[in-house]
Amino acid sequence: MNALDAFVELAGSHEWREDVHFAVVYLEEAHPTDGWMYGAVEHMIASHKDMSARRAAAQTLRTLLNDRLKAHRPEFKLPLYIDRMDNAASDYFGALPERLVILKGGGEIAWIGGKGPEEYRVGECAAALTELIAQSA
Repeated sequence: MNALDAFVELAGSHEWREDVHFAVVYLEEAHPTDGWMYGAVEHMIASHKDMSARRAAAQTLRTLLNDRLKAHRPEFKLPLYIDRMDNAASDYFGALPERLVILKGGGEIAWIGGKGPEEYRVGECAAALTELIAQSA
């Protein structure tokens, strides 16, 4: 959850207010109760059998994100998208369990970070955003 807190701090920063739009895509469950789990799992969620189960799990993440955002920008809500059951977004970005991606208008990948949690570096994403904004100014 430290990575989530760092992302929320980045997304909730007033620095990006007009230049950047943040969103989260909920993927398949990384540590399902009926799959690969470890003791530090905060929420007990089974593998998704259908979109209804995936939407319910995504709602847990939405609540968590909004609760954490209150400390930075109470009025700000992060858009949350949900990957399809065929995991198309996860496969396209190689995102399981997590990955930071910067898309330019039109969907062009401008920057893609390493796979989390080992290579998930919010500071590198912030630096890339700063550079991209400077280039477009």
